[in-house]
Amino acid sequence: MTISVIANFKAKSDQKETLEALLKSVIEPTLHEEGCLKYELYISENDSSRYFGGVSKSMLKKTIWLLIK
Repeated sequence: MTISVIANFKAKSDQKETLEALLKSVIEPTLHEEGCLKYELYISENDSSRYFGGVSKSMLKKTIWLLIK
């Protein structure tokens, strides 16, 4: 069985560069974890302070997002 994890991160306005650097720094180590098949990081096209990690861009487009605030 394959499990897909989609992580959604929203940076505070003064922490965008810090968050992006942190998220990029875990890509390589995560790829070496047992069972990890793929790990990708994307920046939202609509909000440059929002990041998605873990899946392909095509998978993000197929995912239904329910955001309740």
